[in-house]
Amino acid sequence: MLNQEPKEKLEPIRFAHYESRYRSGYDASGINNGFCLKTEIILWPDGFFHYKTVHKYFKGNGSSHSASEELQSGQWRWKTQGDDEAFLVLEFENNNQLRLNISYRDQKGLLLDGKRFYVEKDHMGPVNAGTI
Repeated sequence: MLNQEPKEKLEPIRFAHYESRYRSGYDASGINNGFCLKTEIILWPDGFFHYKTVHKYFKGNGSSHSASEELQSGQWRWKTQGDDEAFLVLEFENNNQLRLNISYRDQKGLLLDGKRFYVEKDHMGPVNAGTI
């Protein structure tokens, strides 16, 4: 019985956090400013992960903008501490480590280090600039 294949194939899970700020009015240089940030963490069943951040900055009416994107990979694992603390530990290929506290709050949902992350299981396309 222990050697049986699982009935369901485990799928990767994509966690996504969105953040944006827009400053109405004008700054010292007379320009409106704002940014959008998307962070994605994709956990694969085999313990591999992708961590992707996309920053988009804009000035004025949106006609002037810039963007940057960073994709990192490594191994992930769950860790518990005591009876009531859980962490998602991301160990990057460059040997850096990110430890995110996992919590759930009514009206807010899944929180990783206090930031709301949405669970996106339905659209697992390729991990590139076109999926953000």
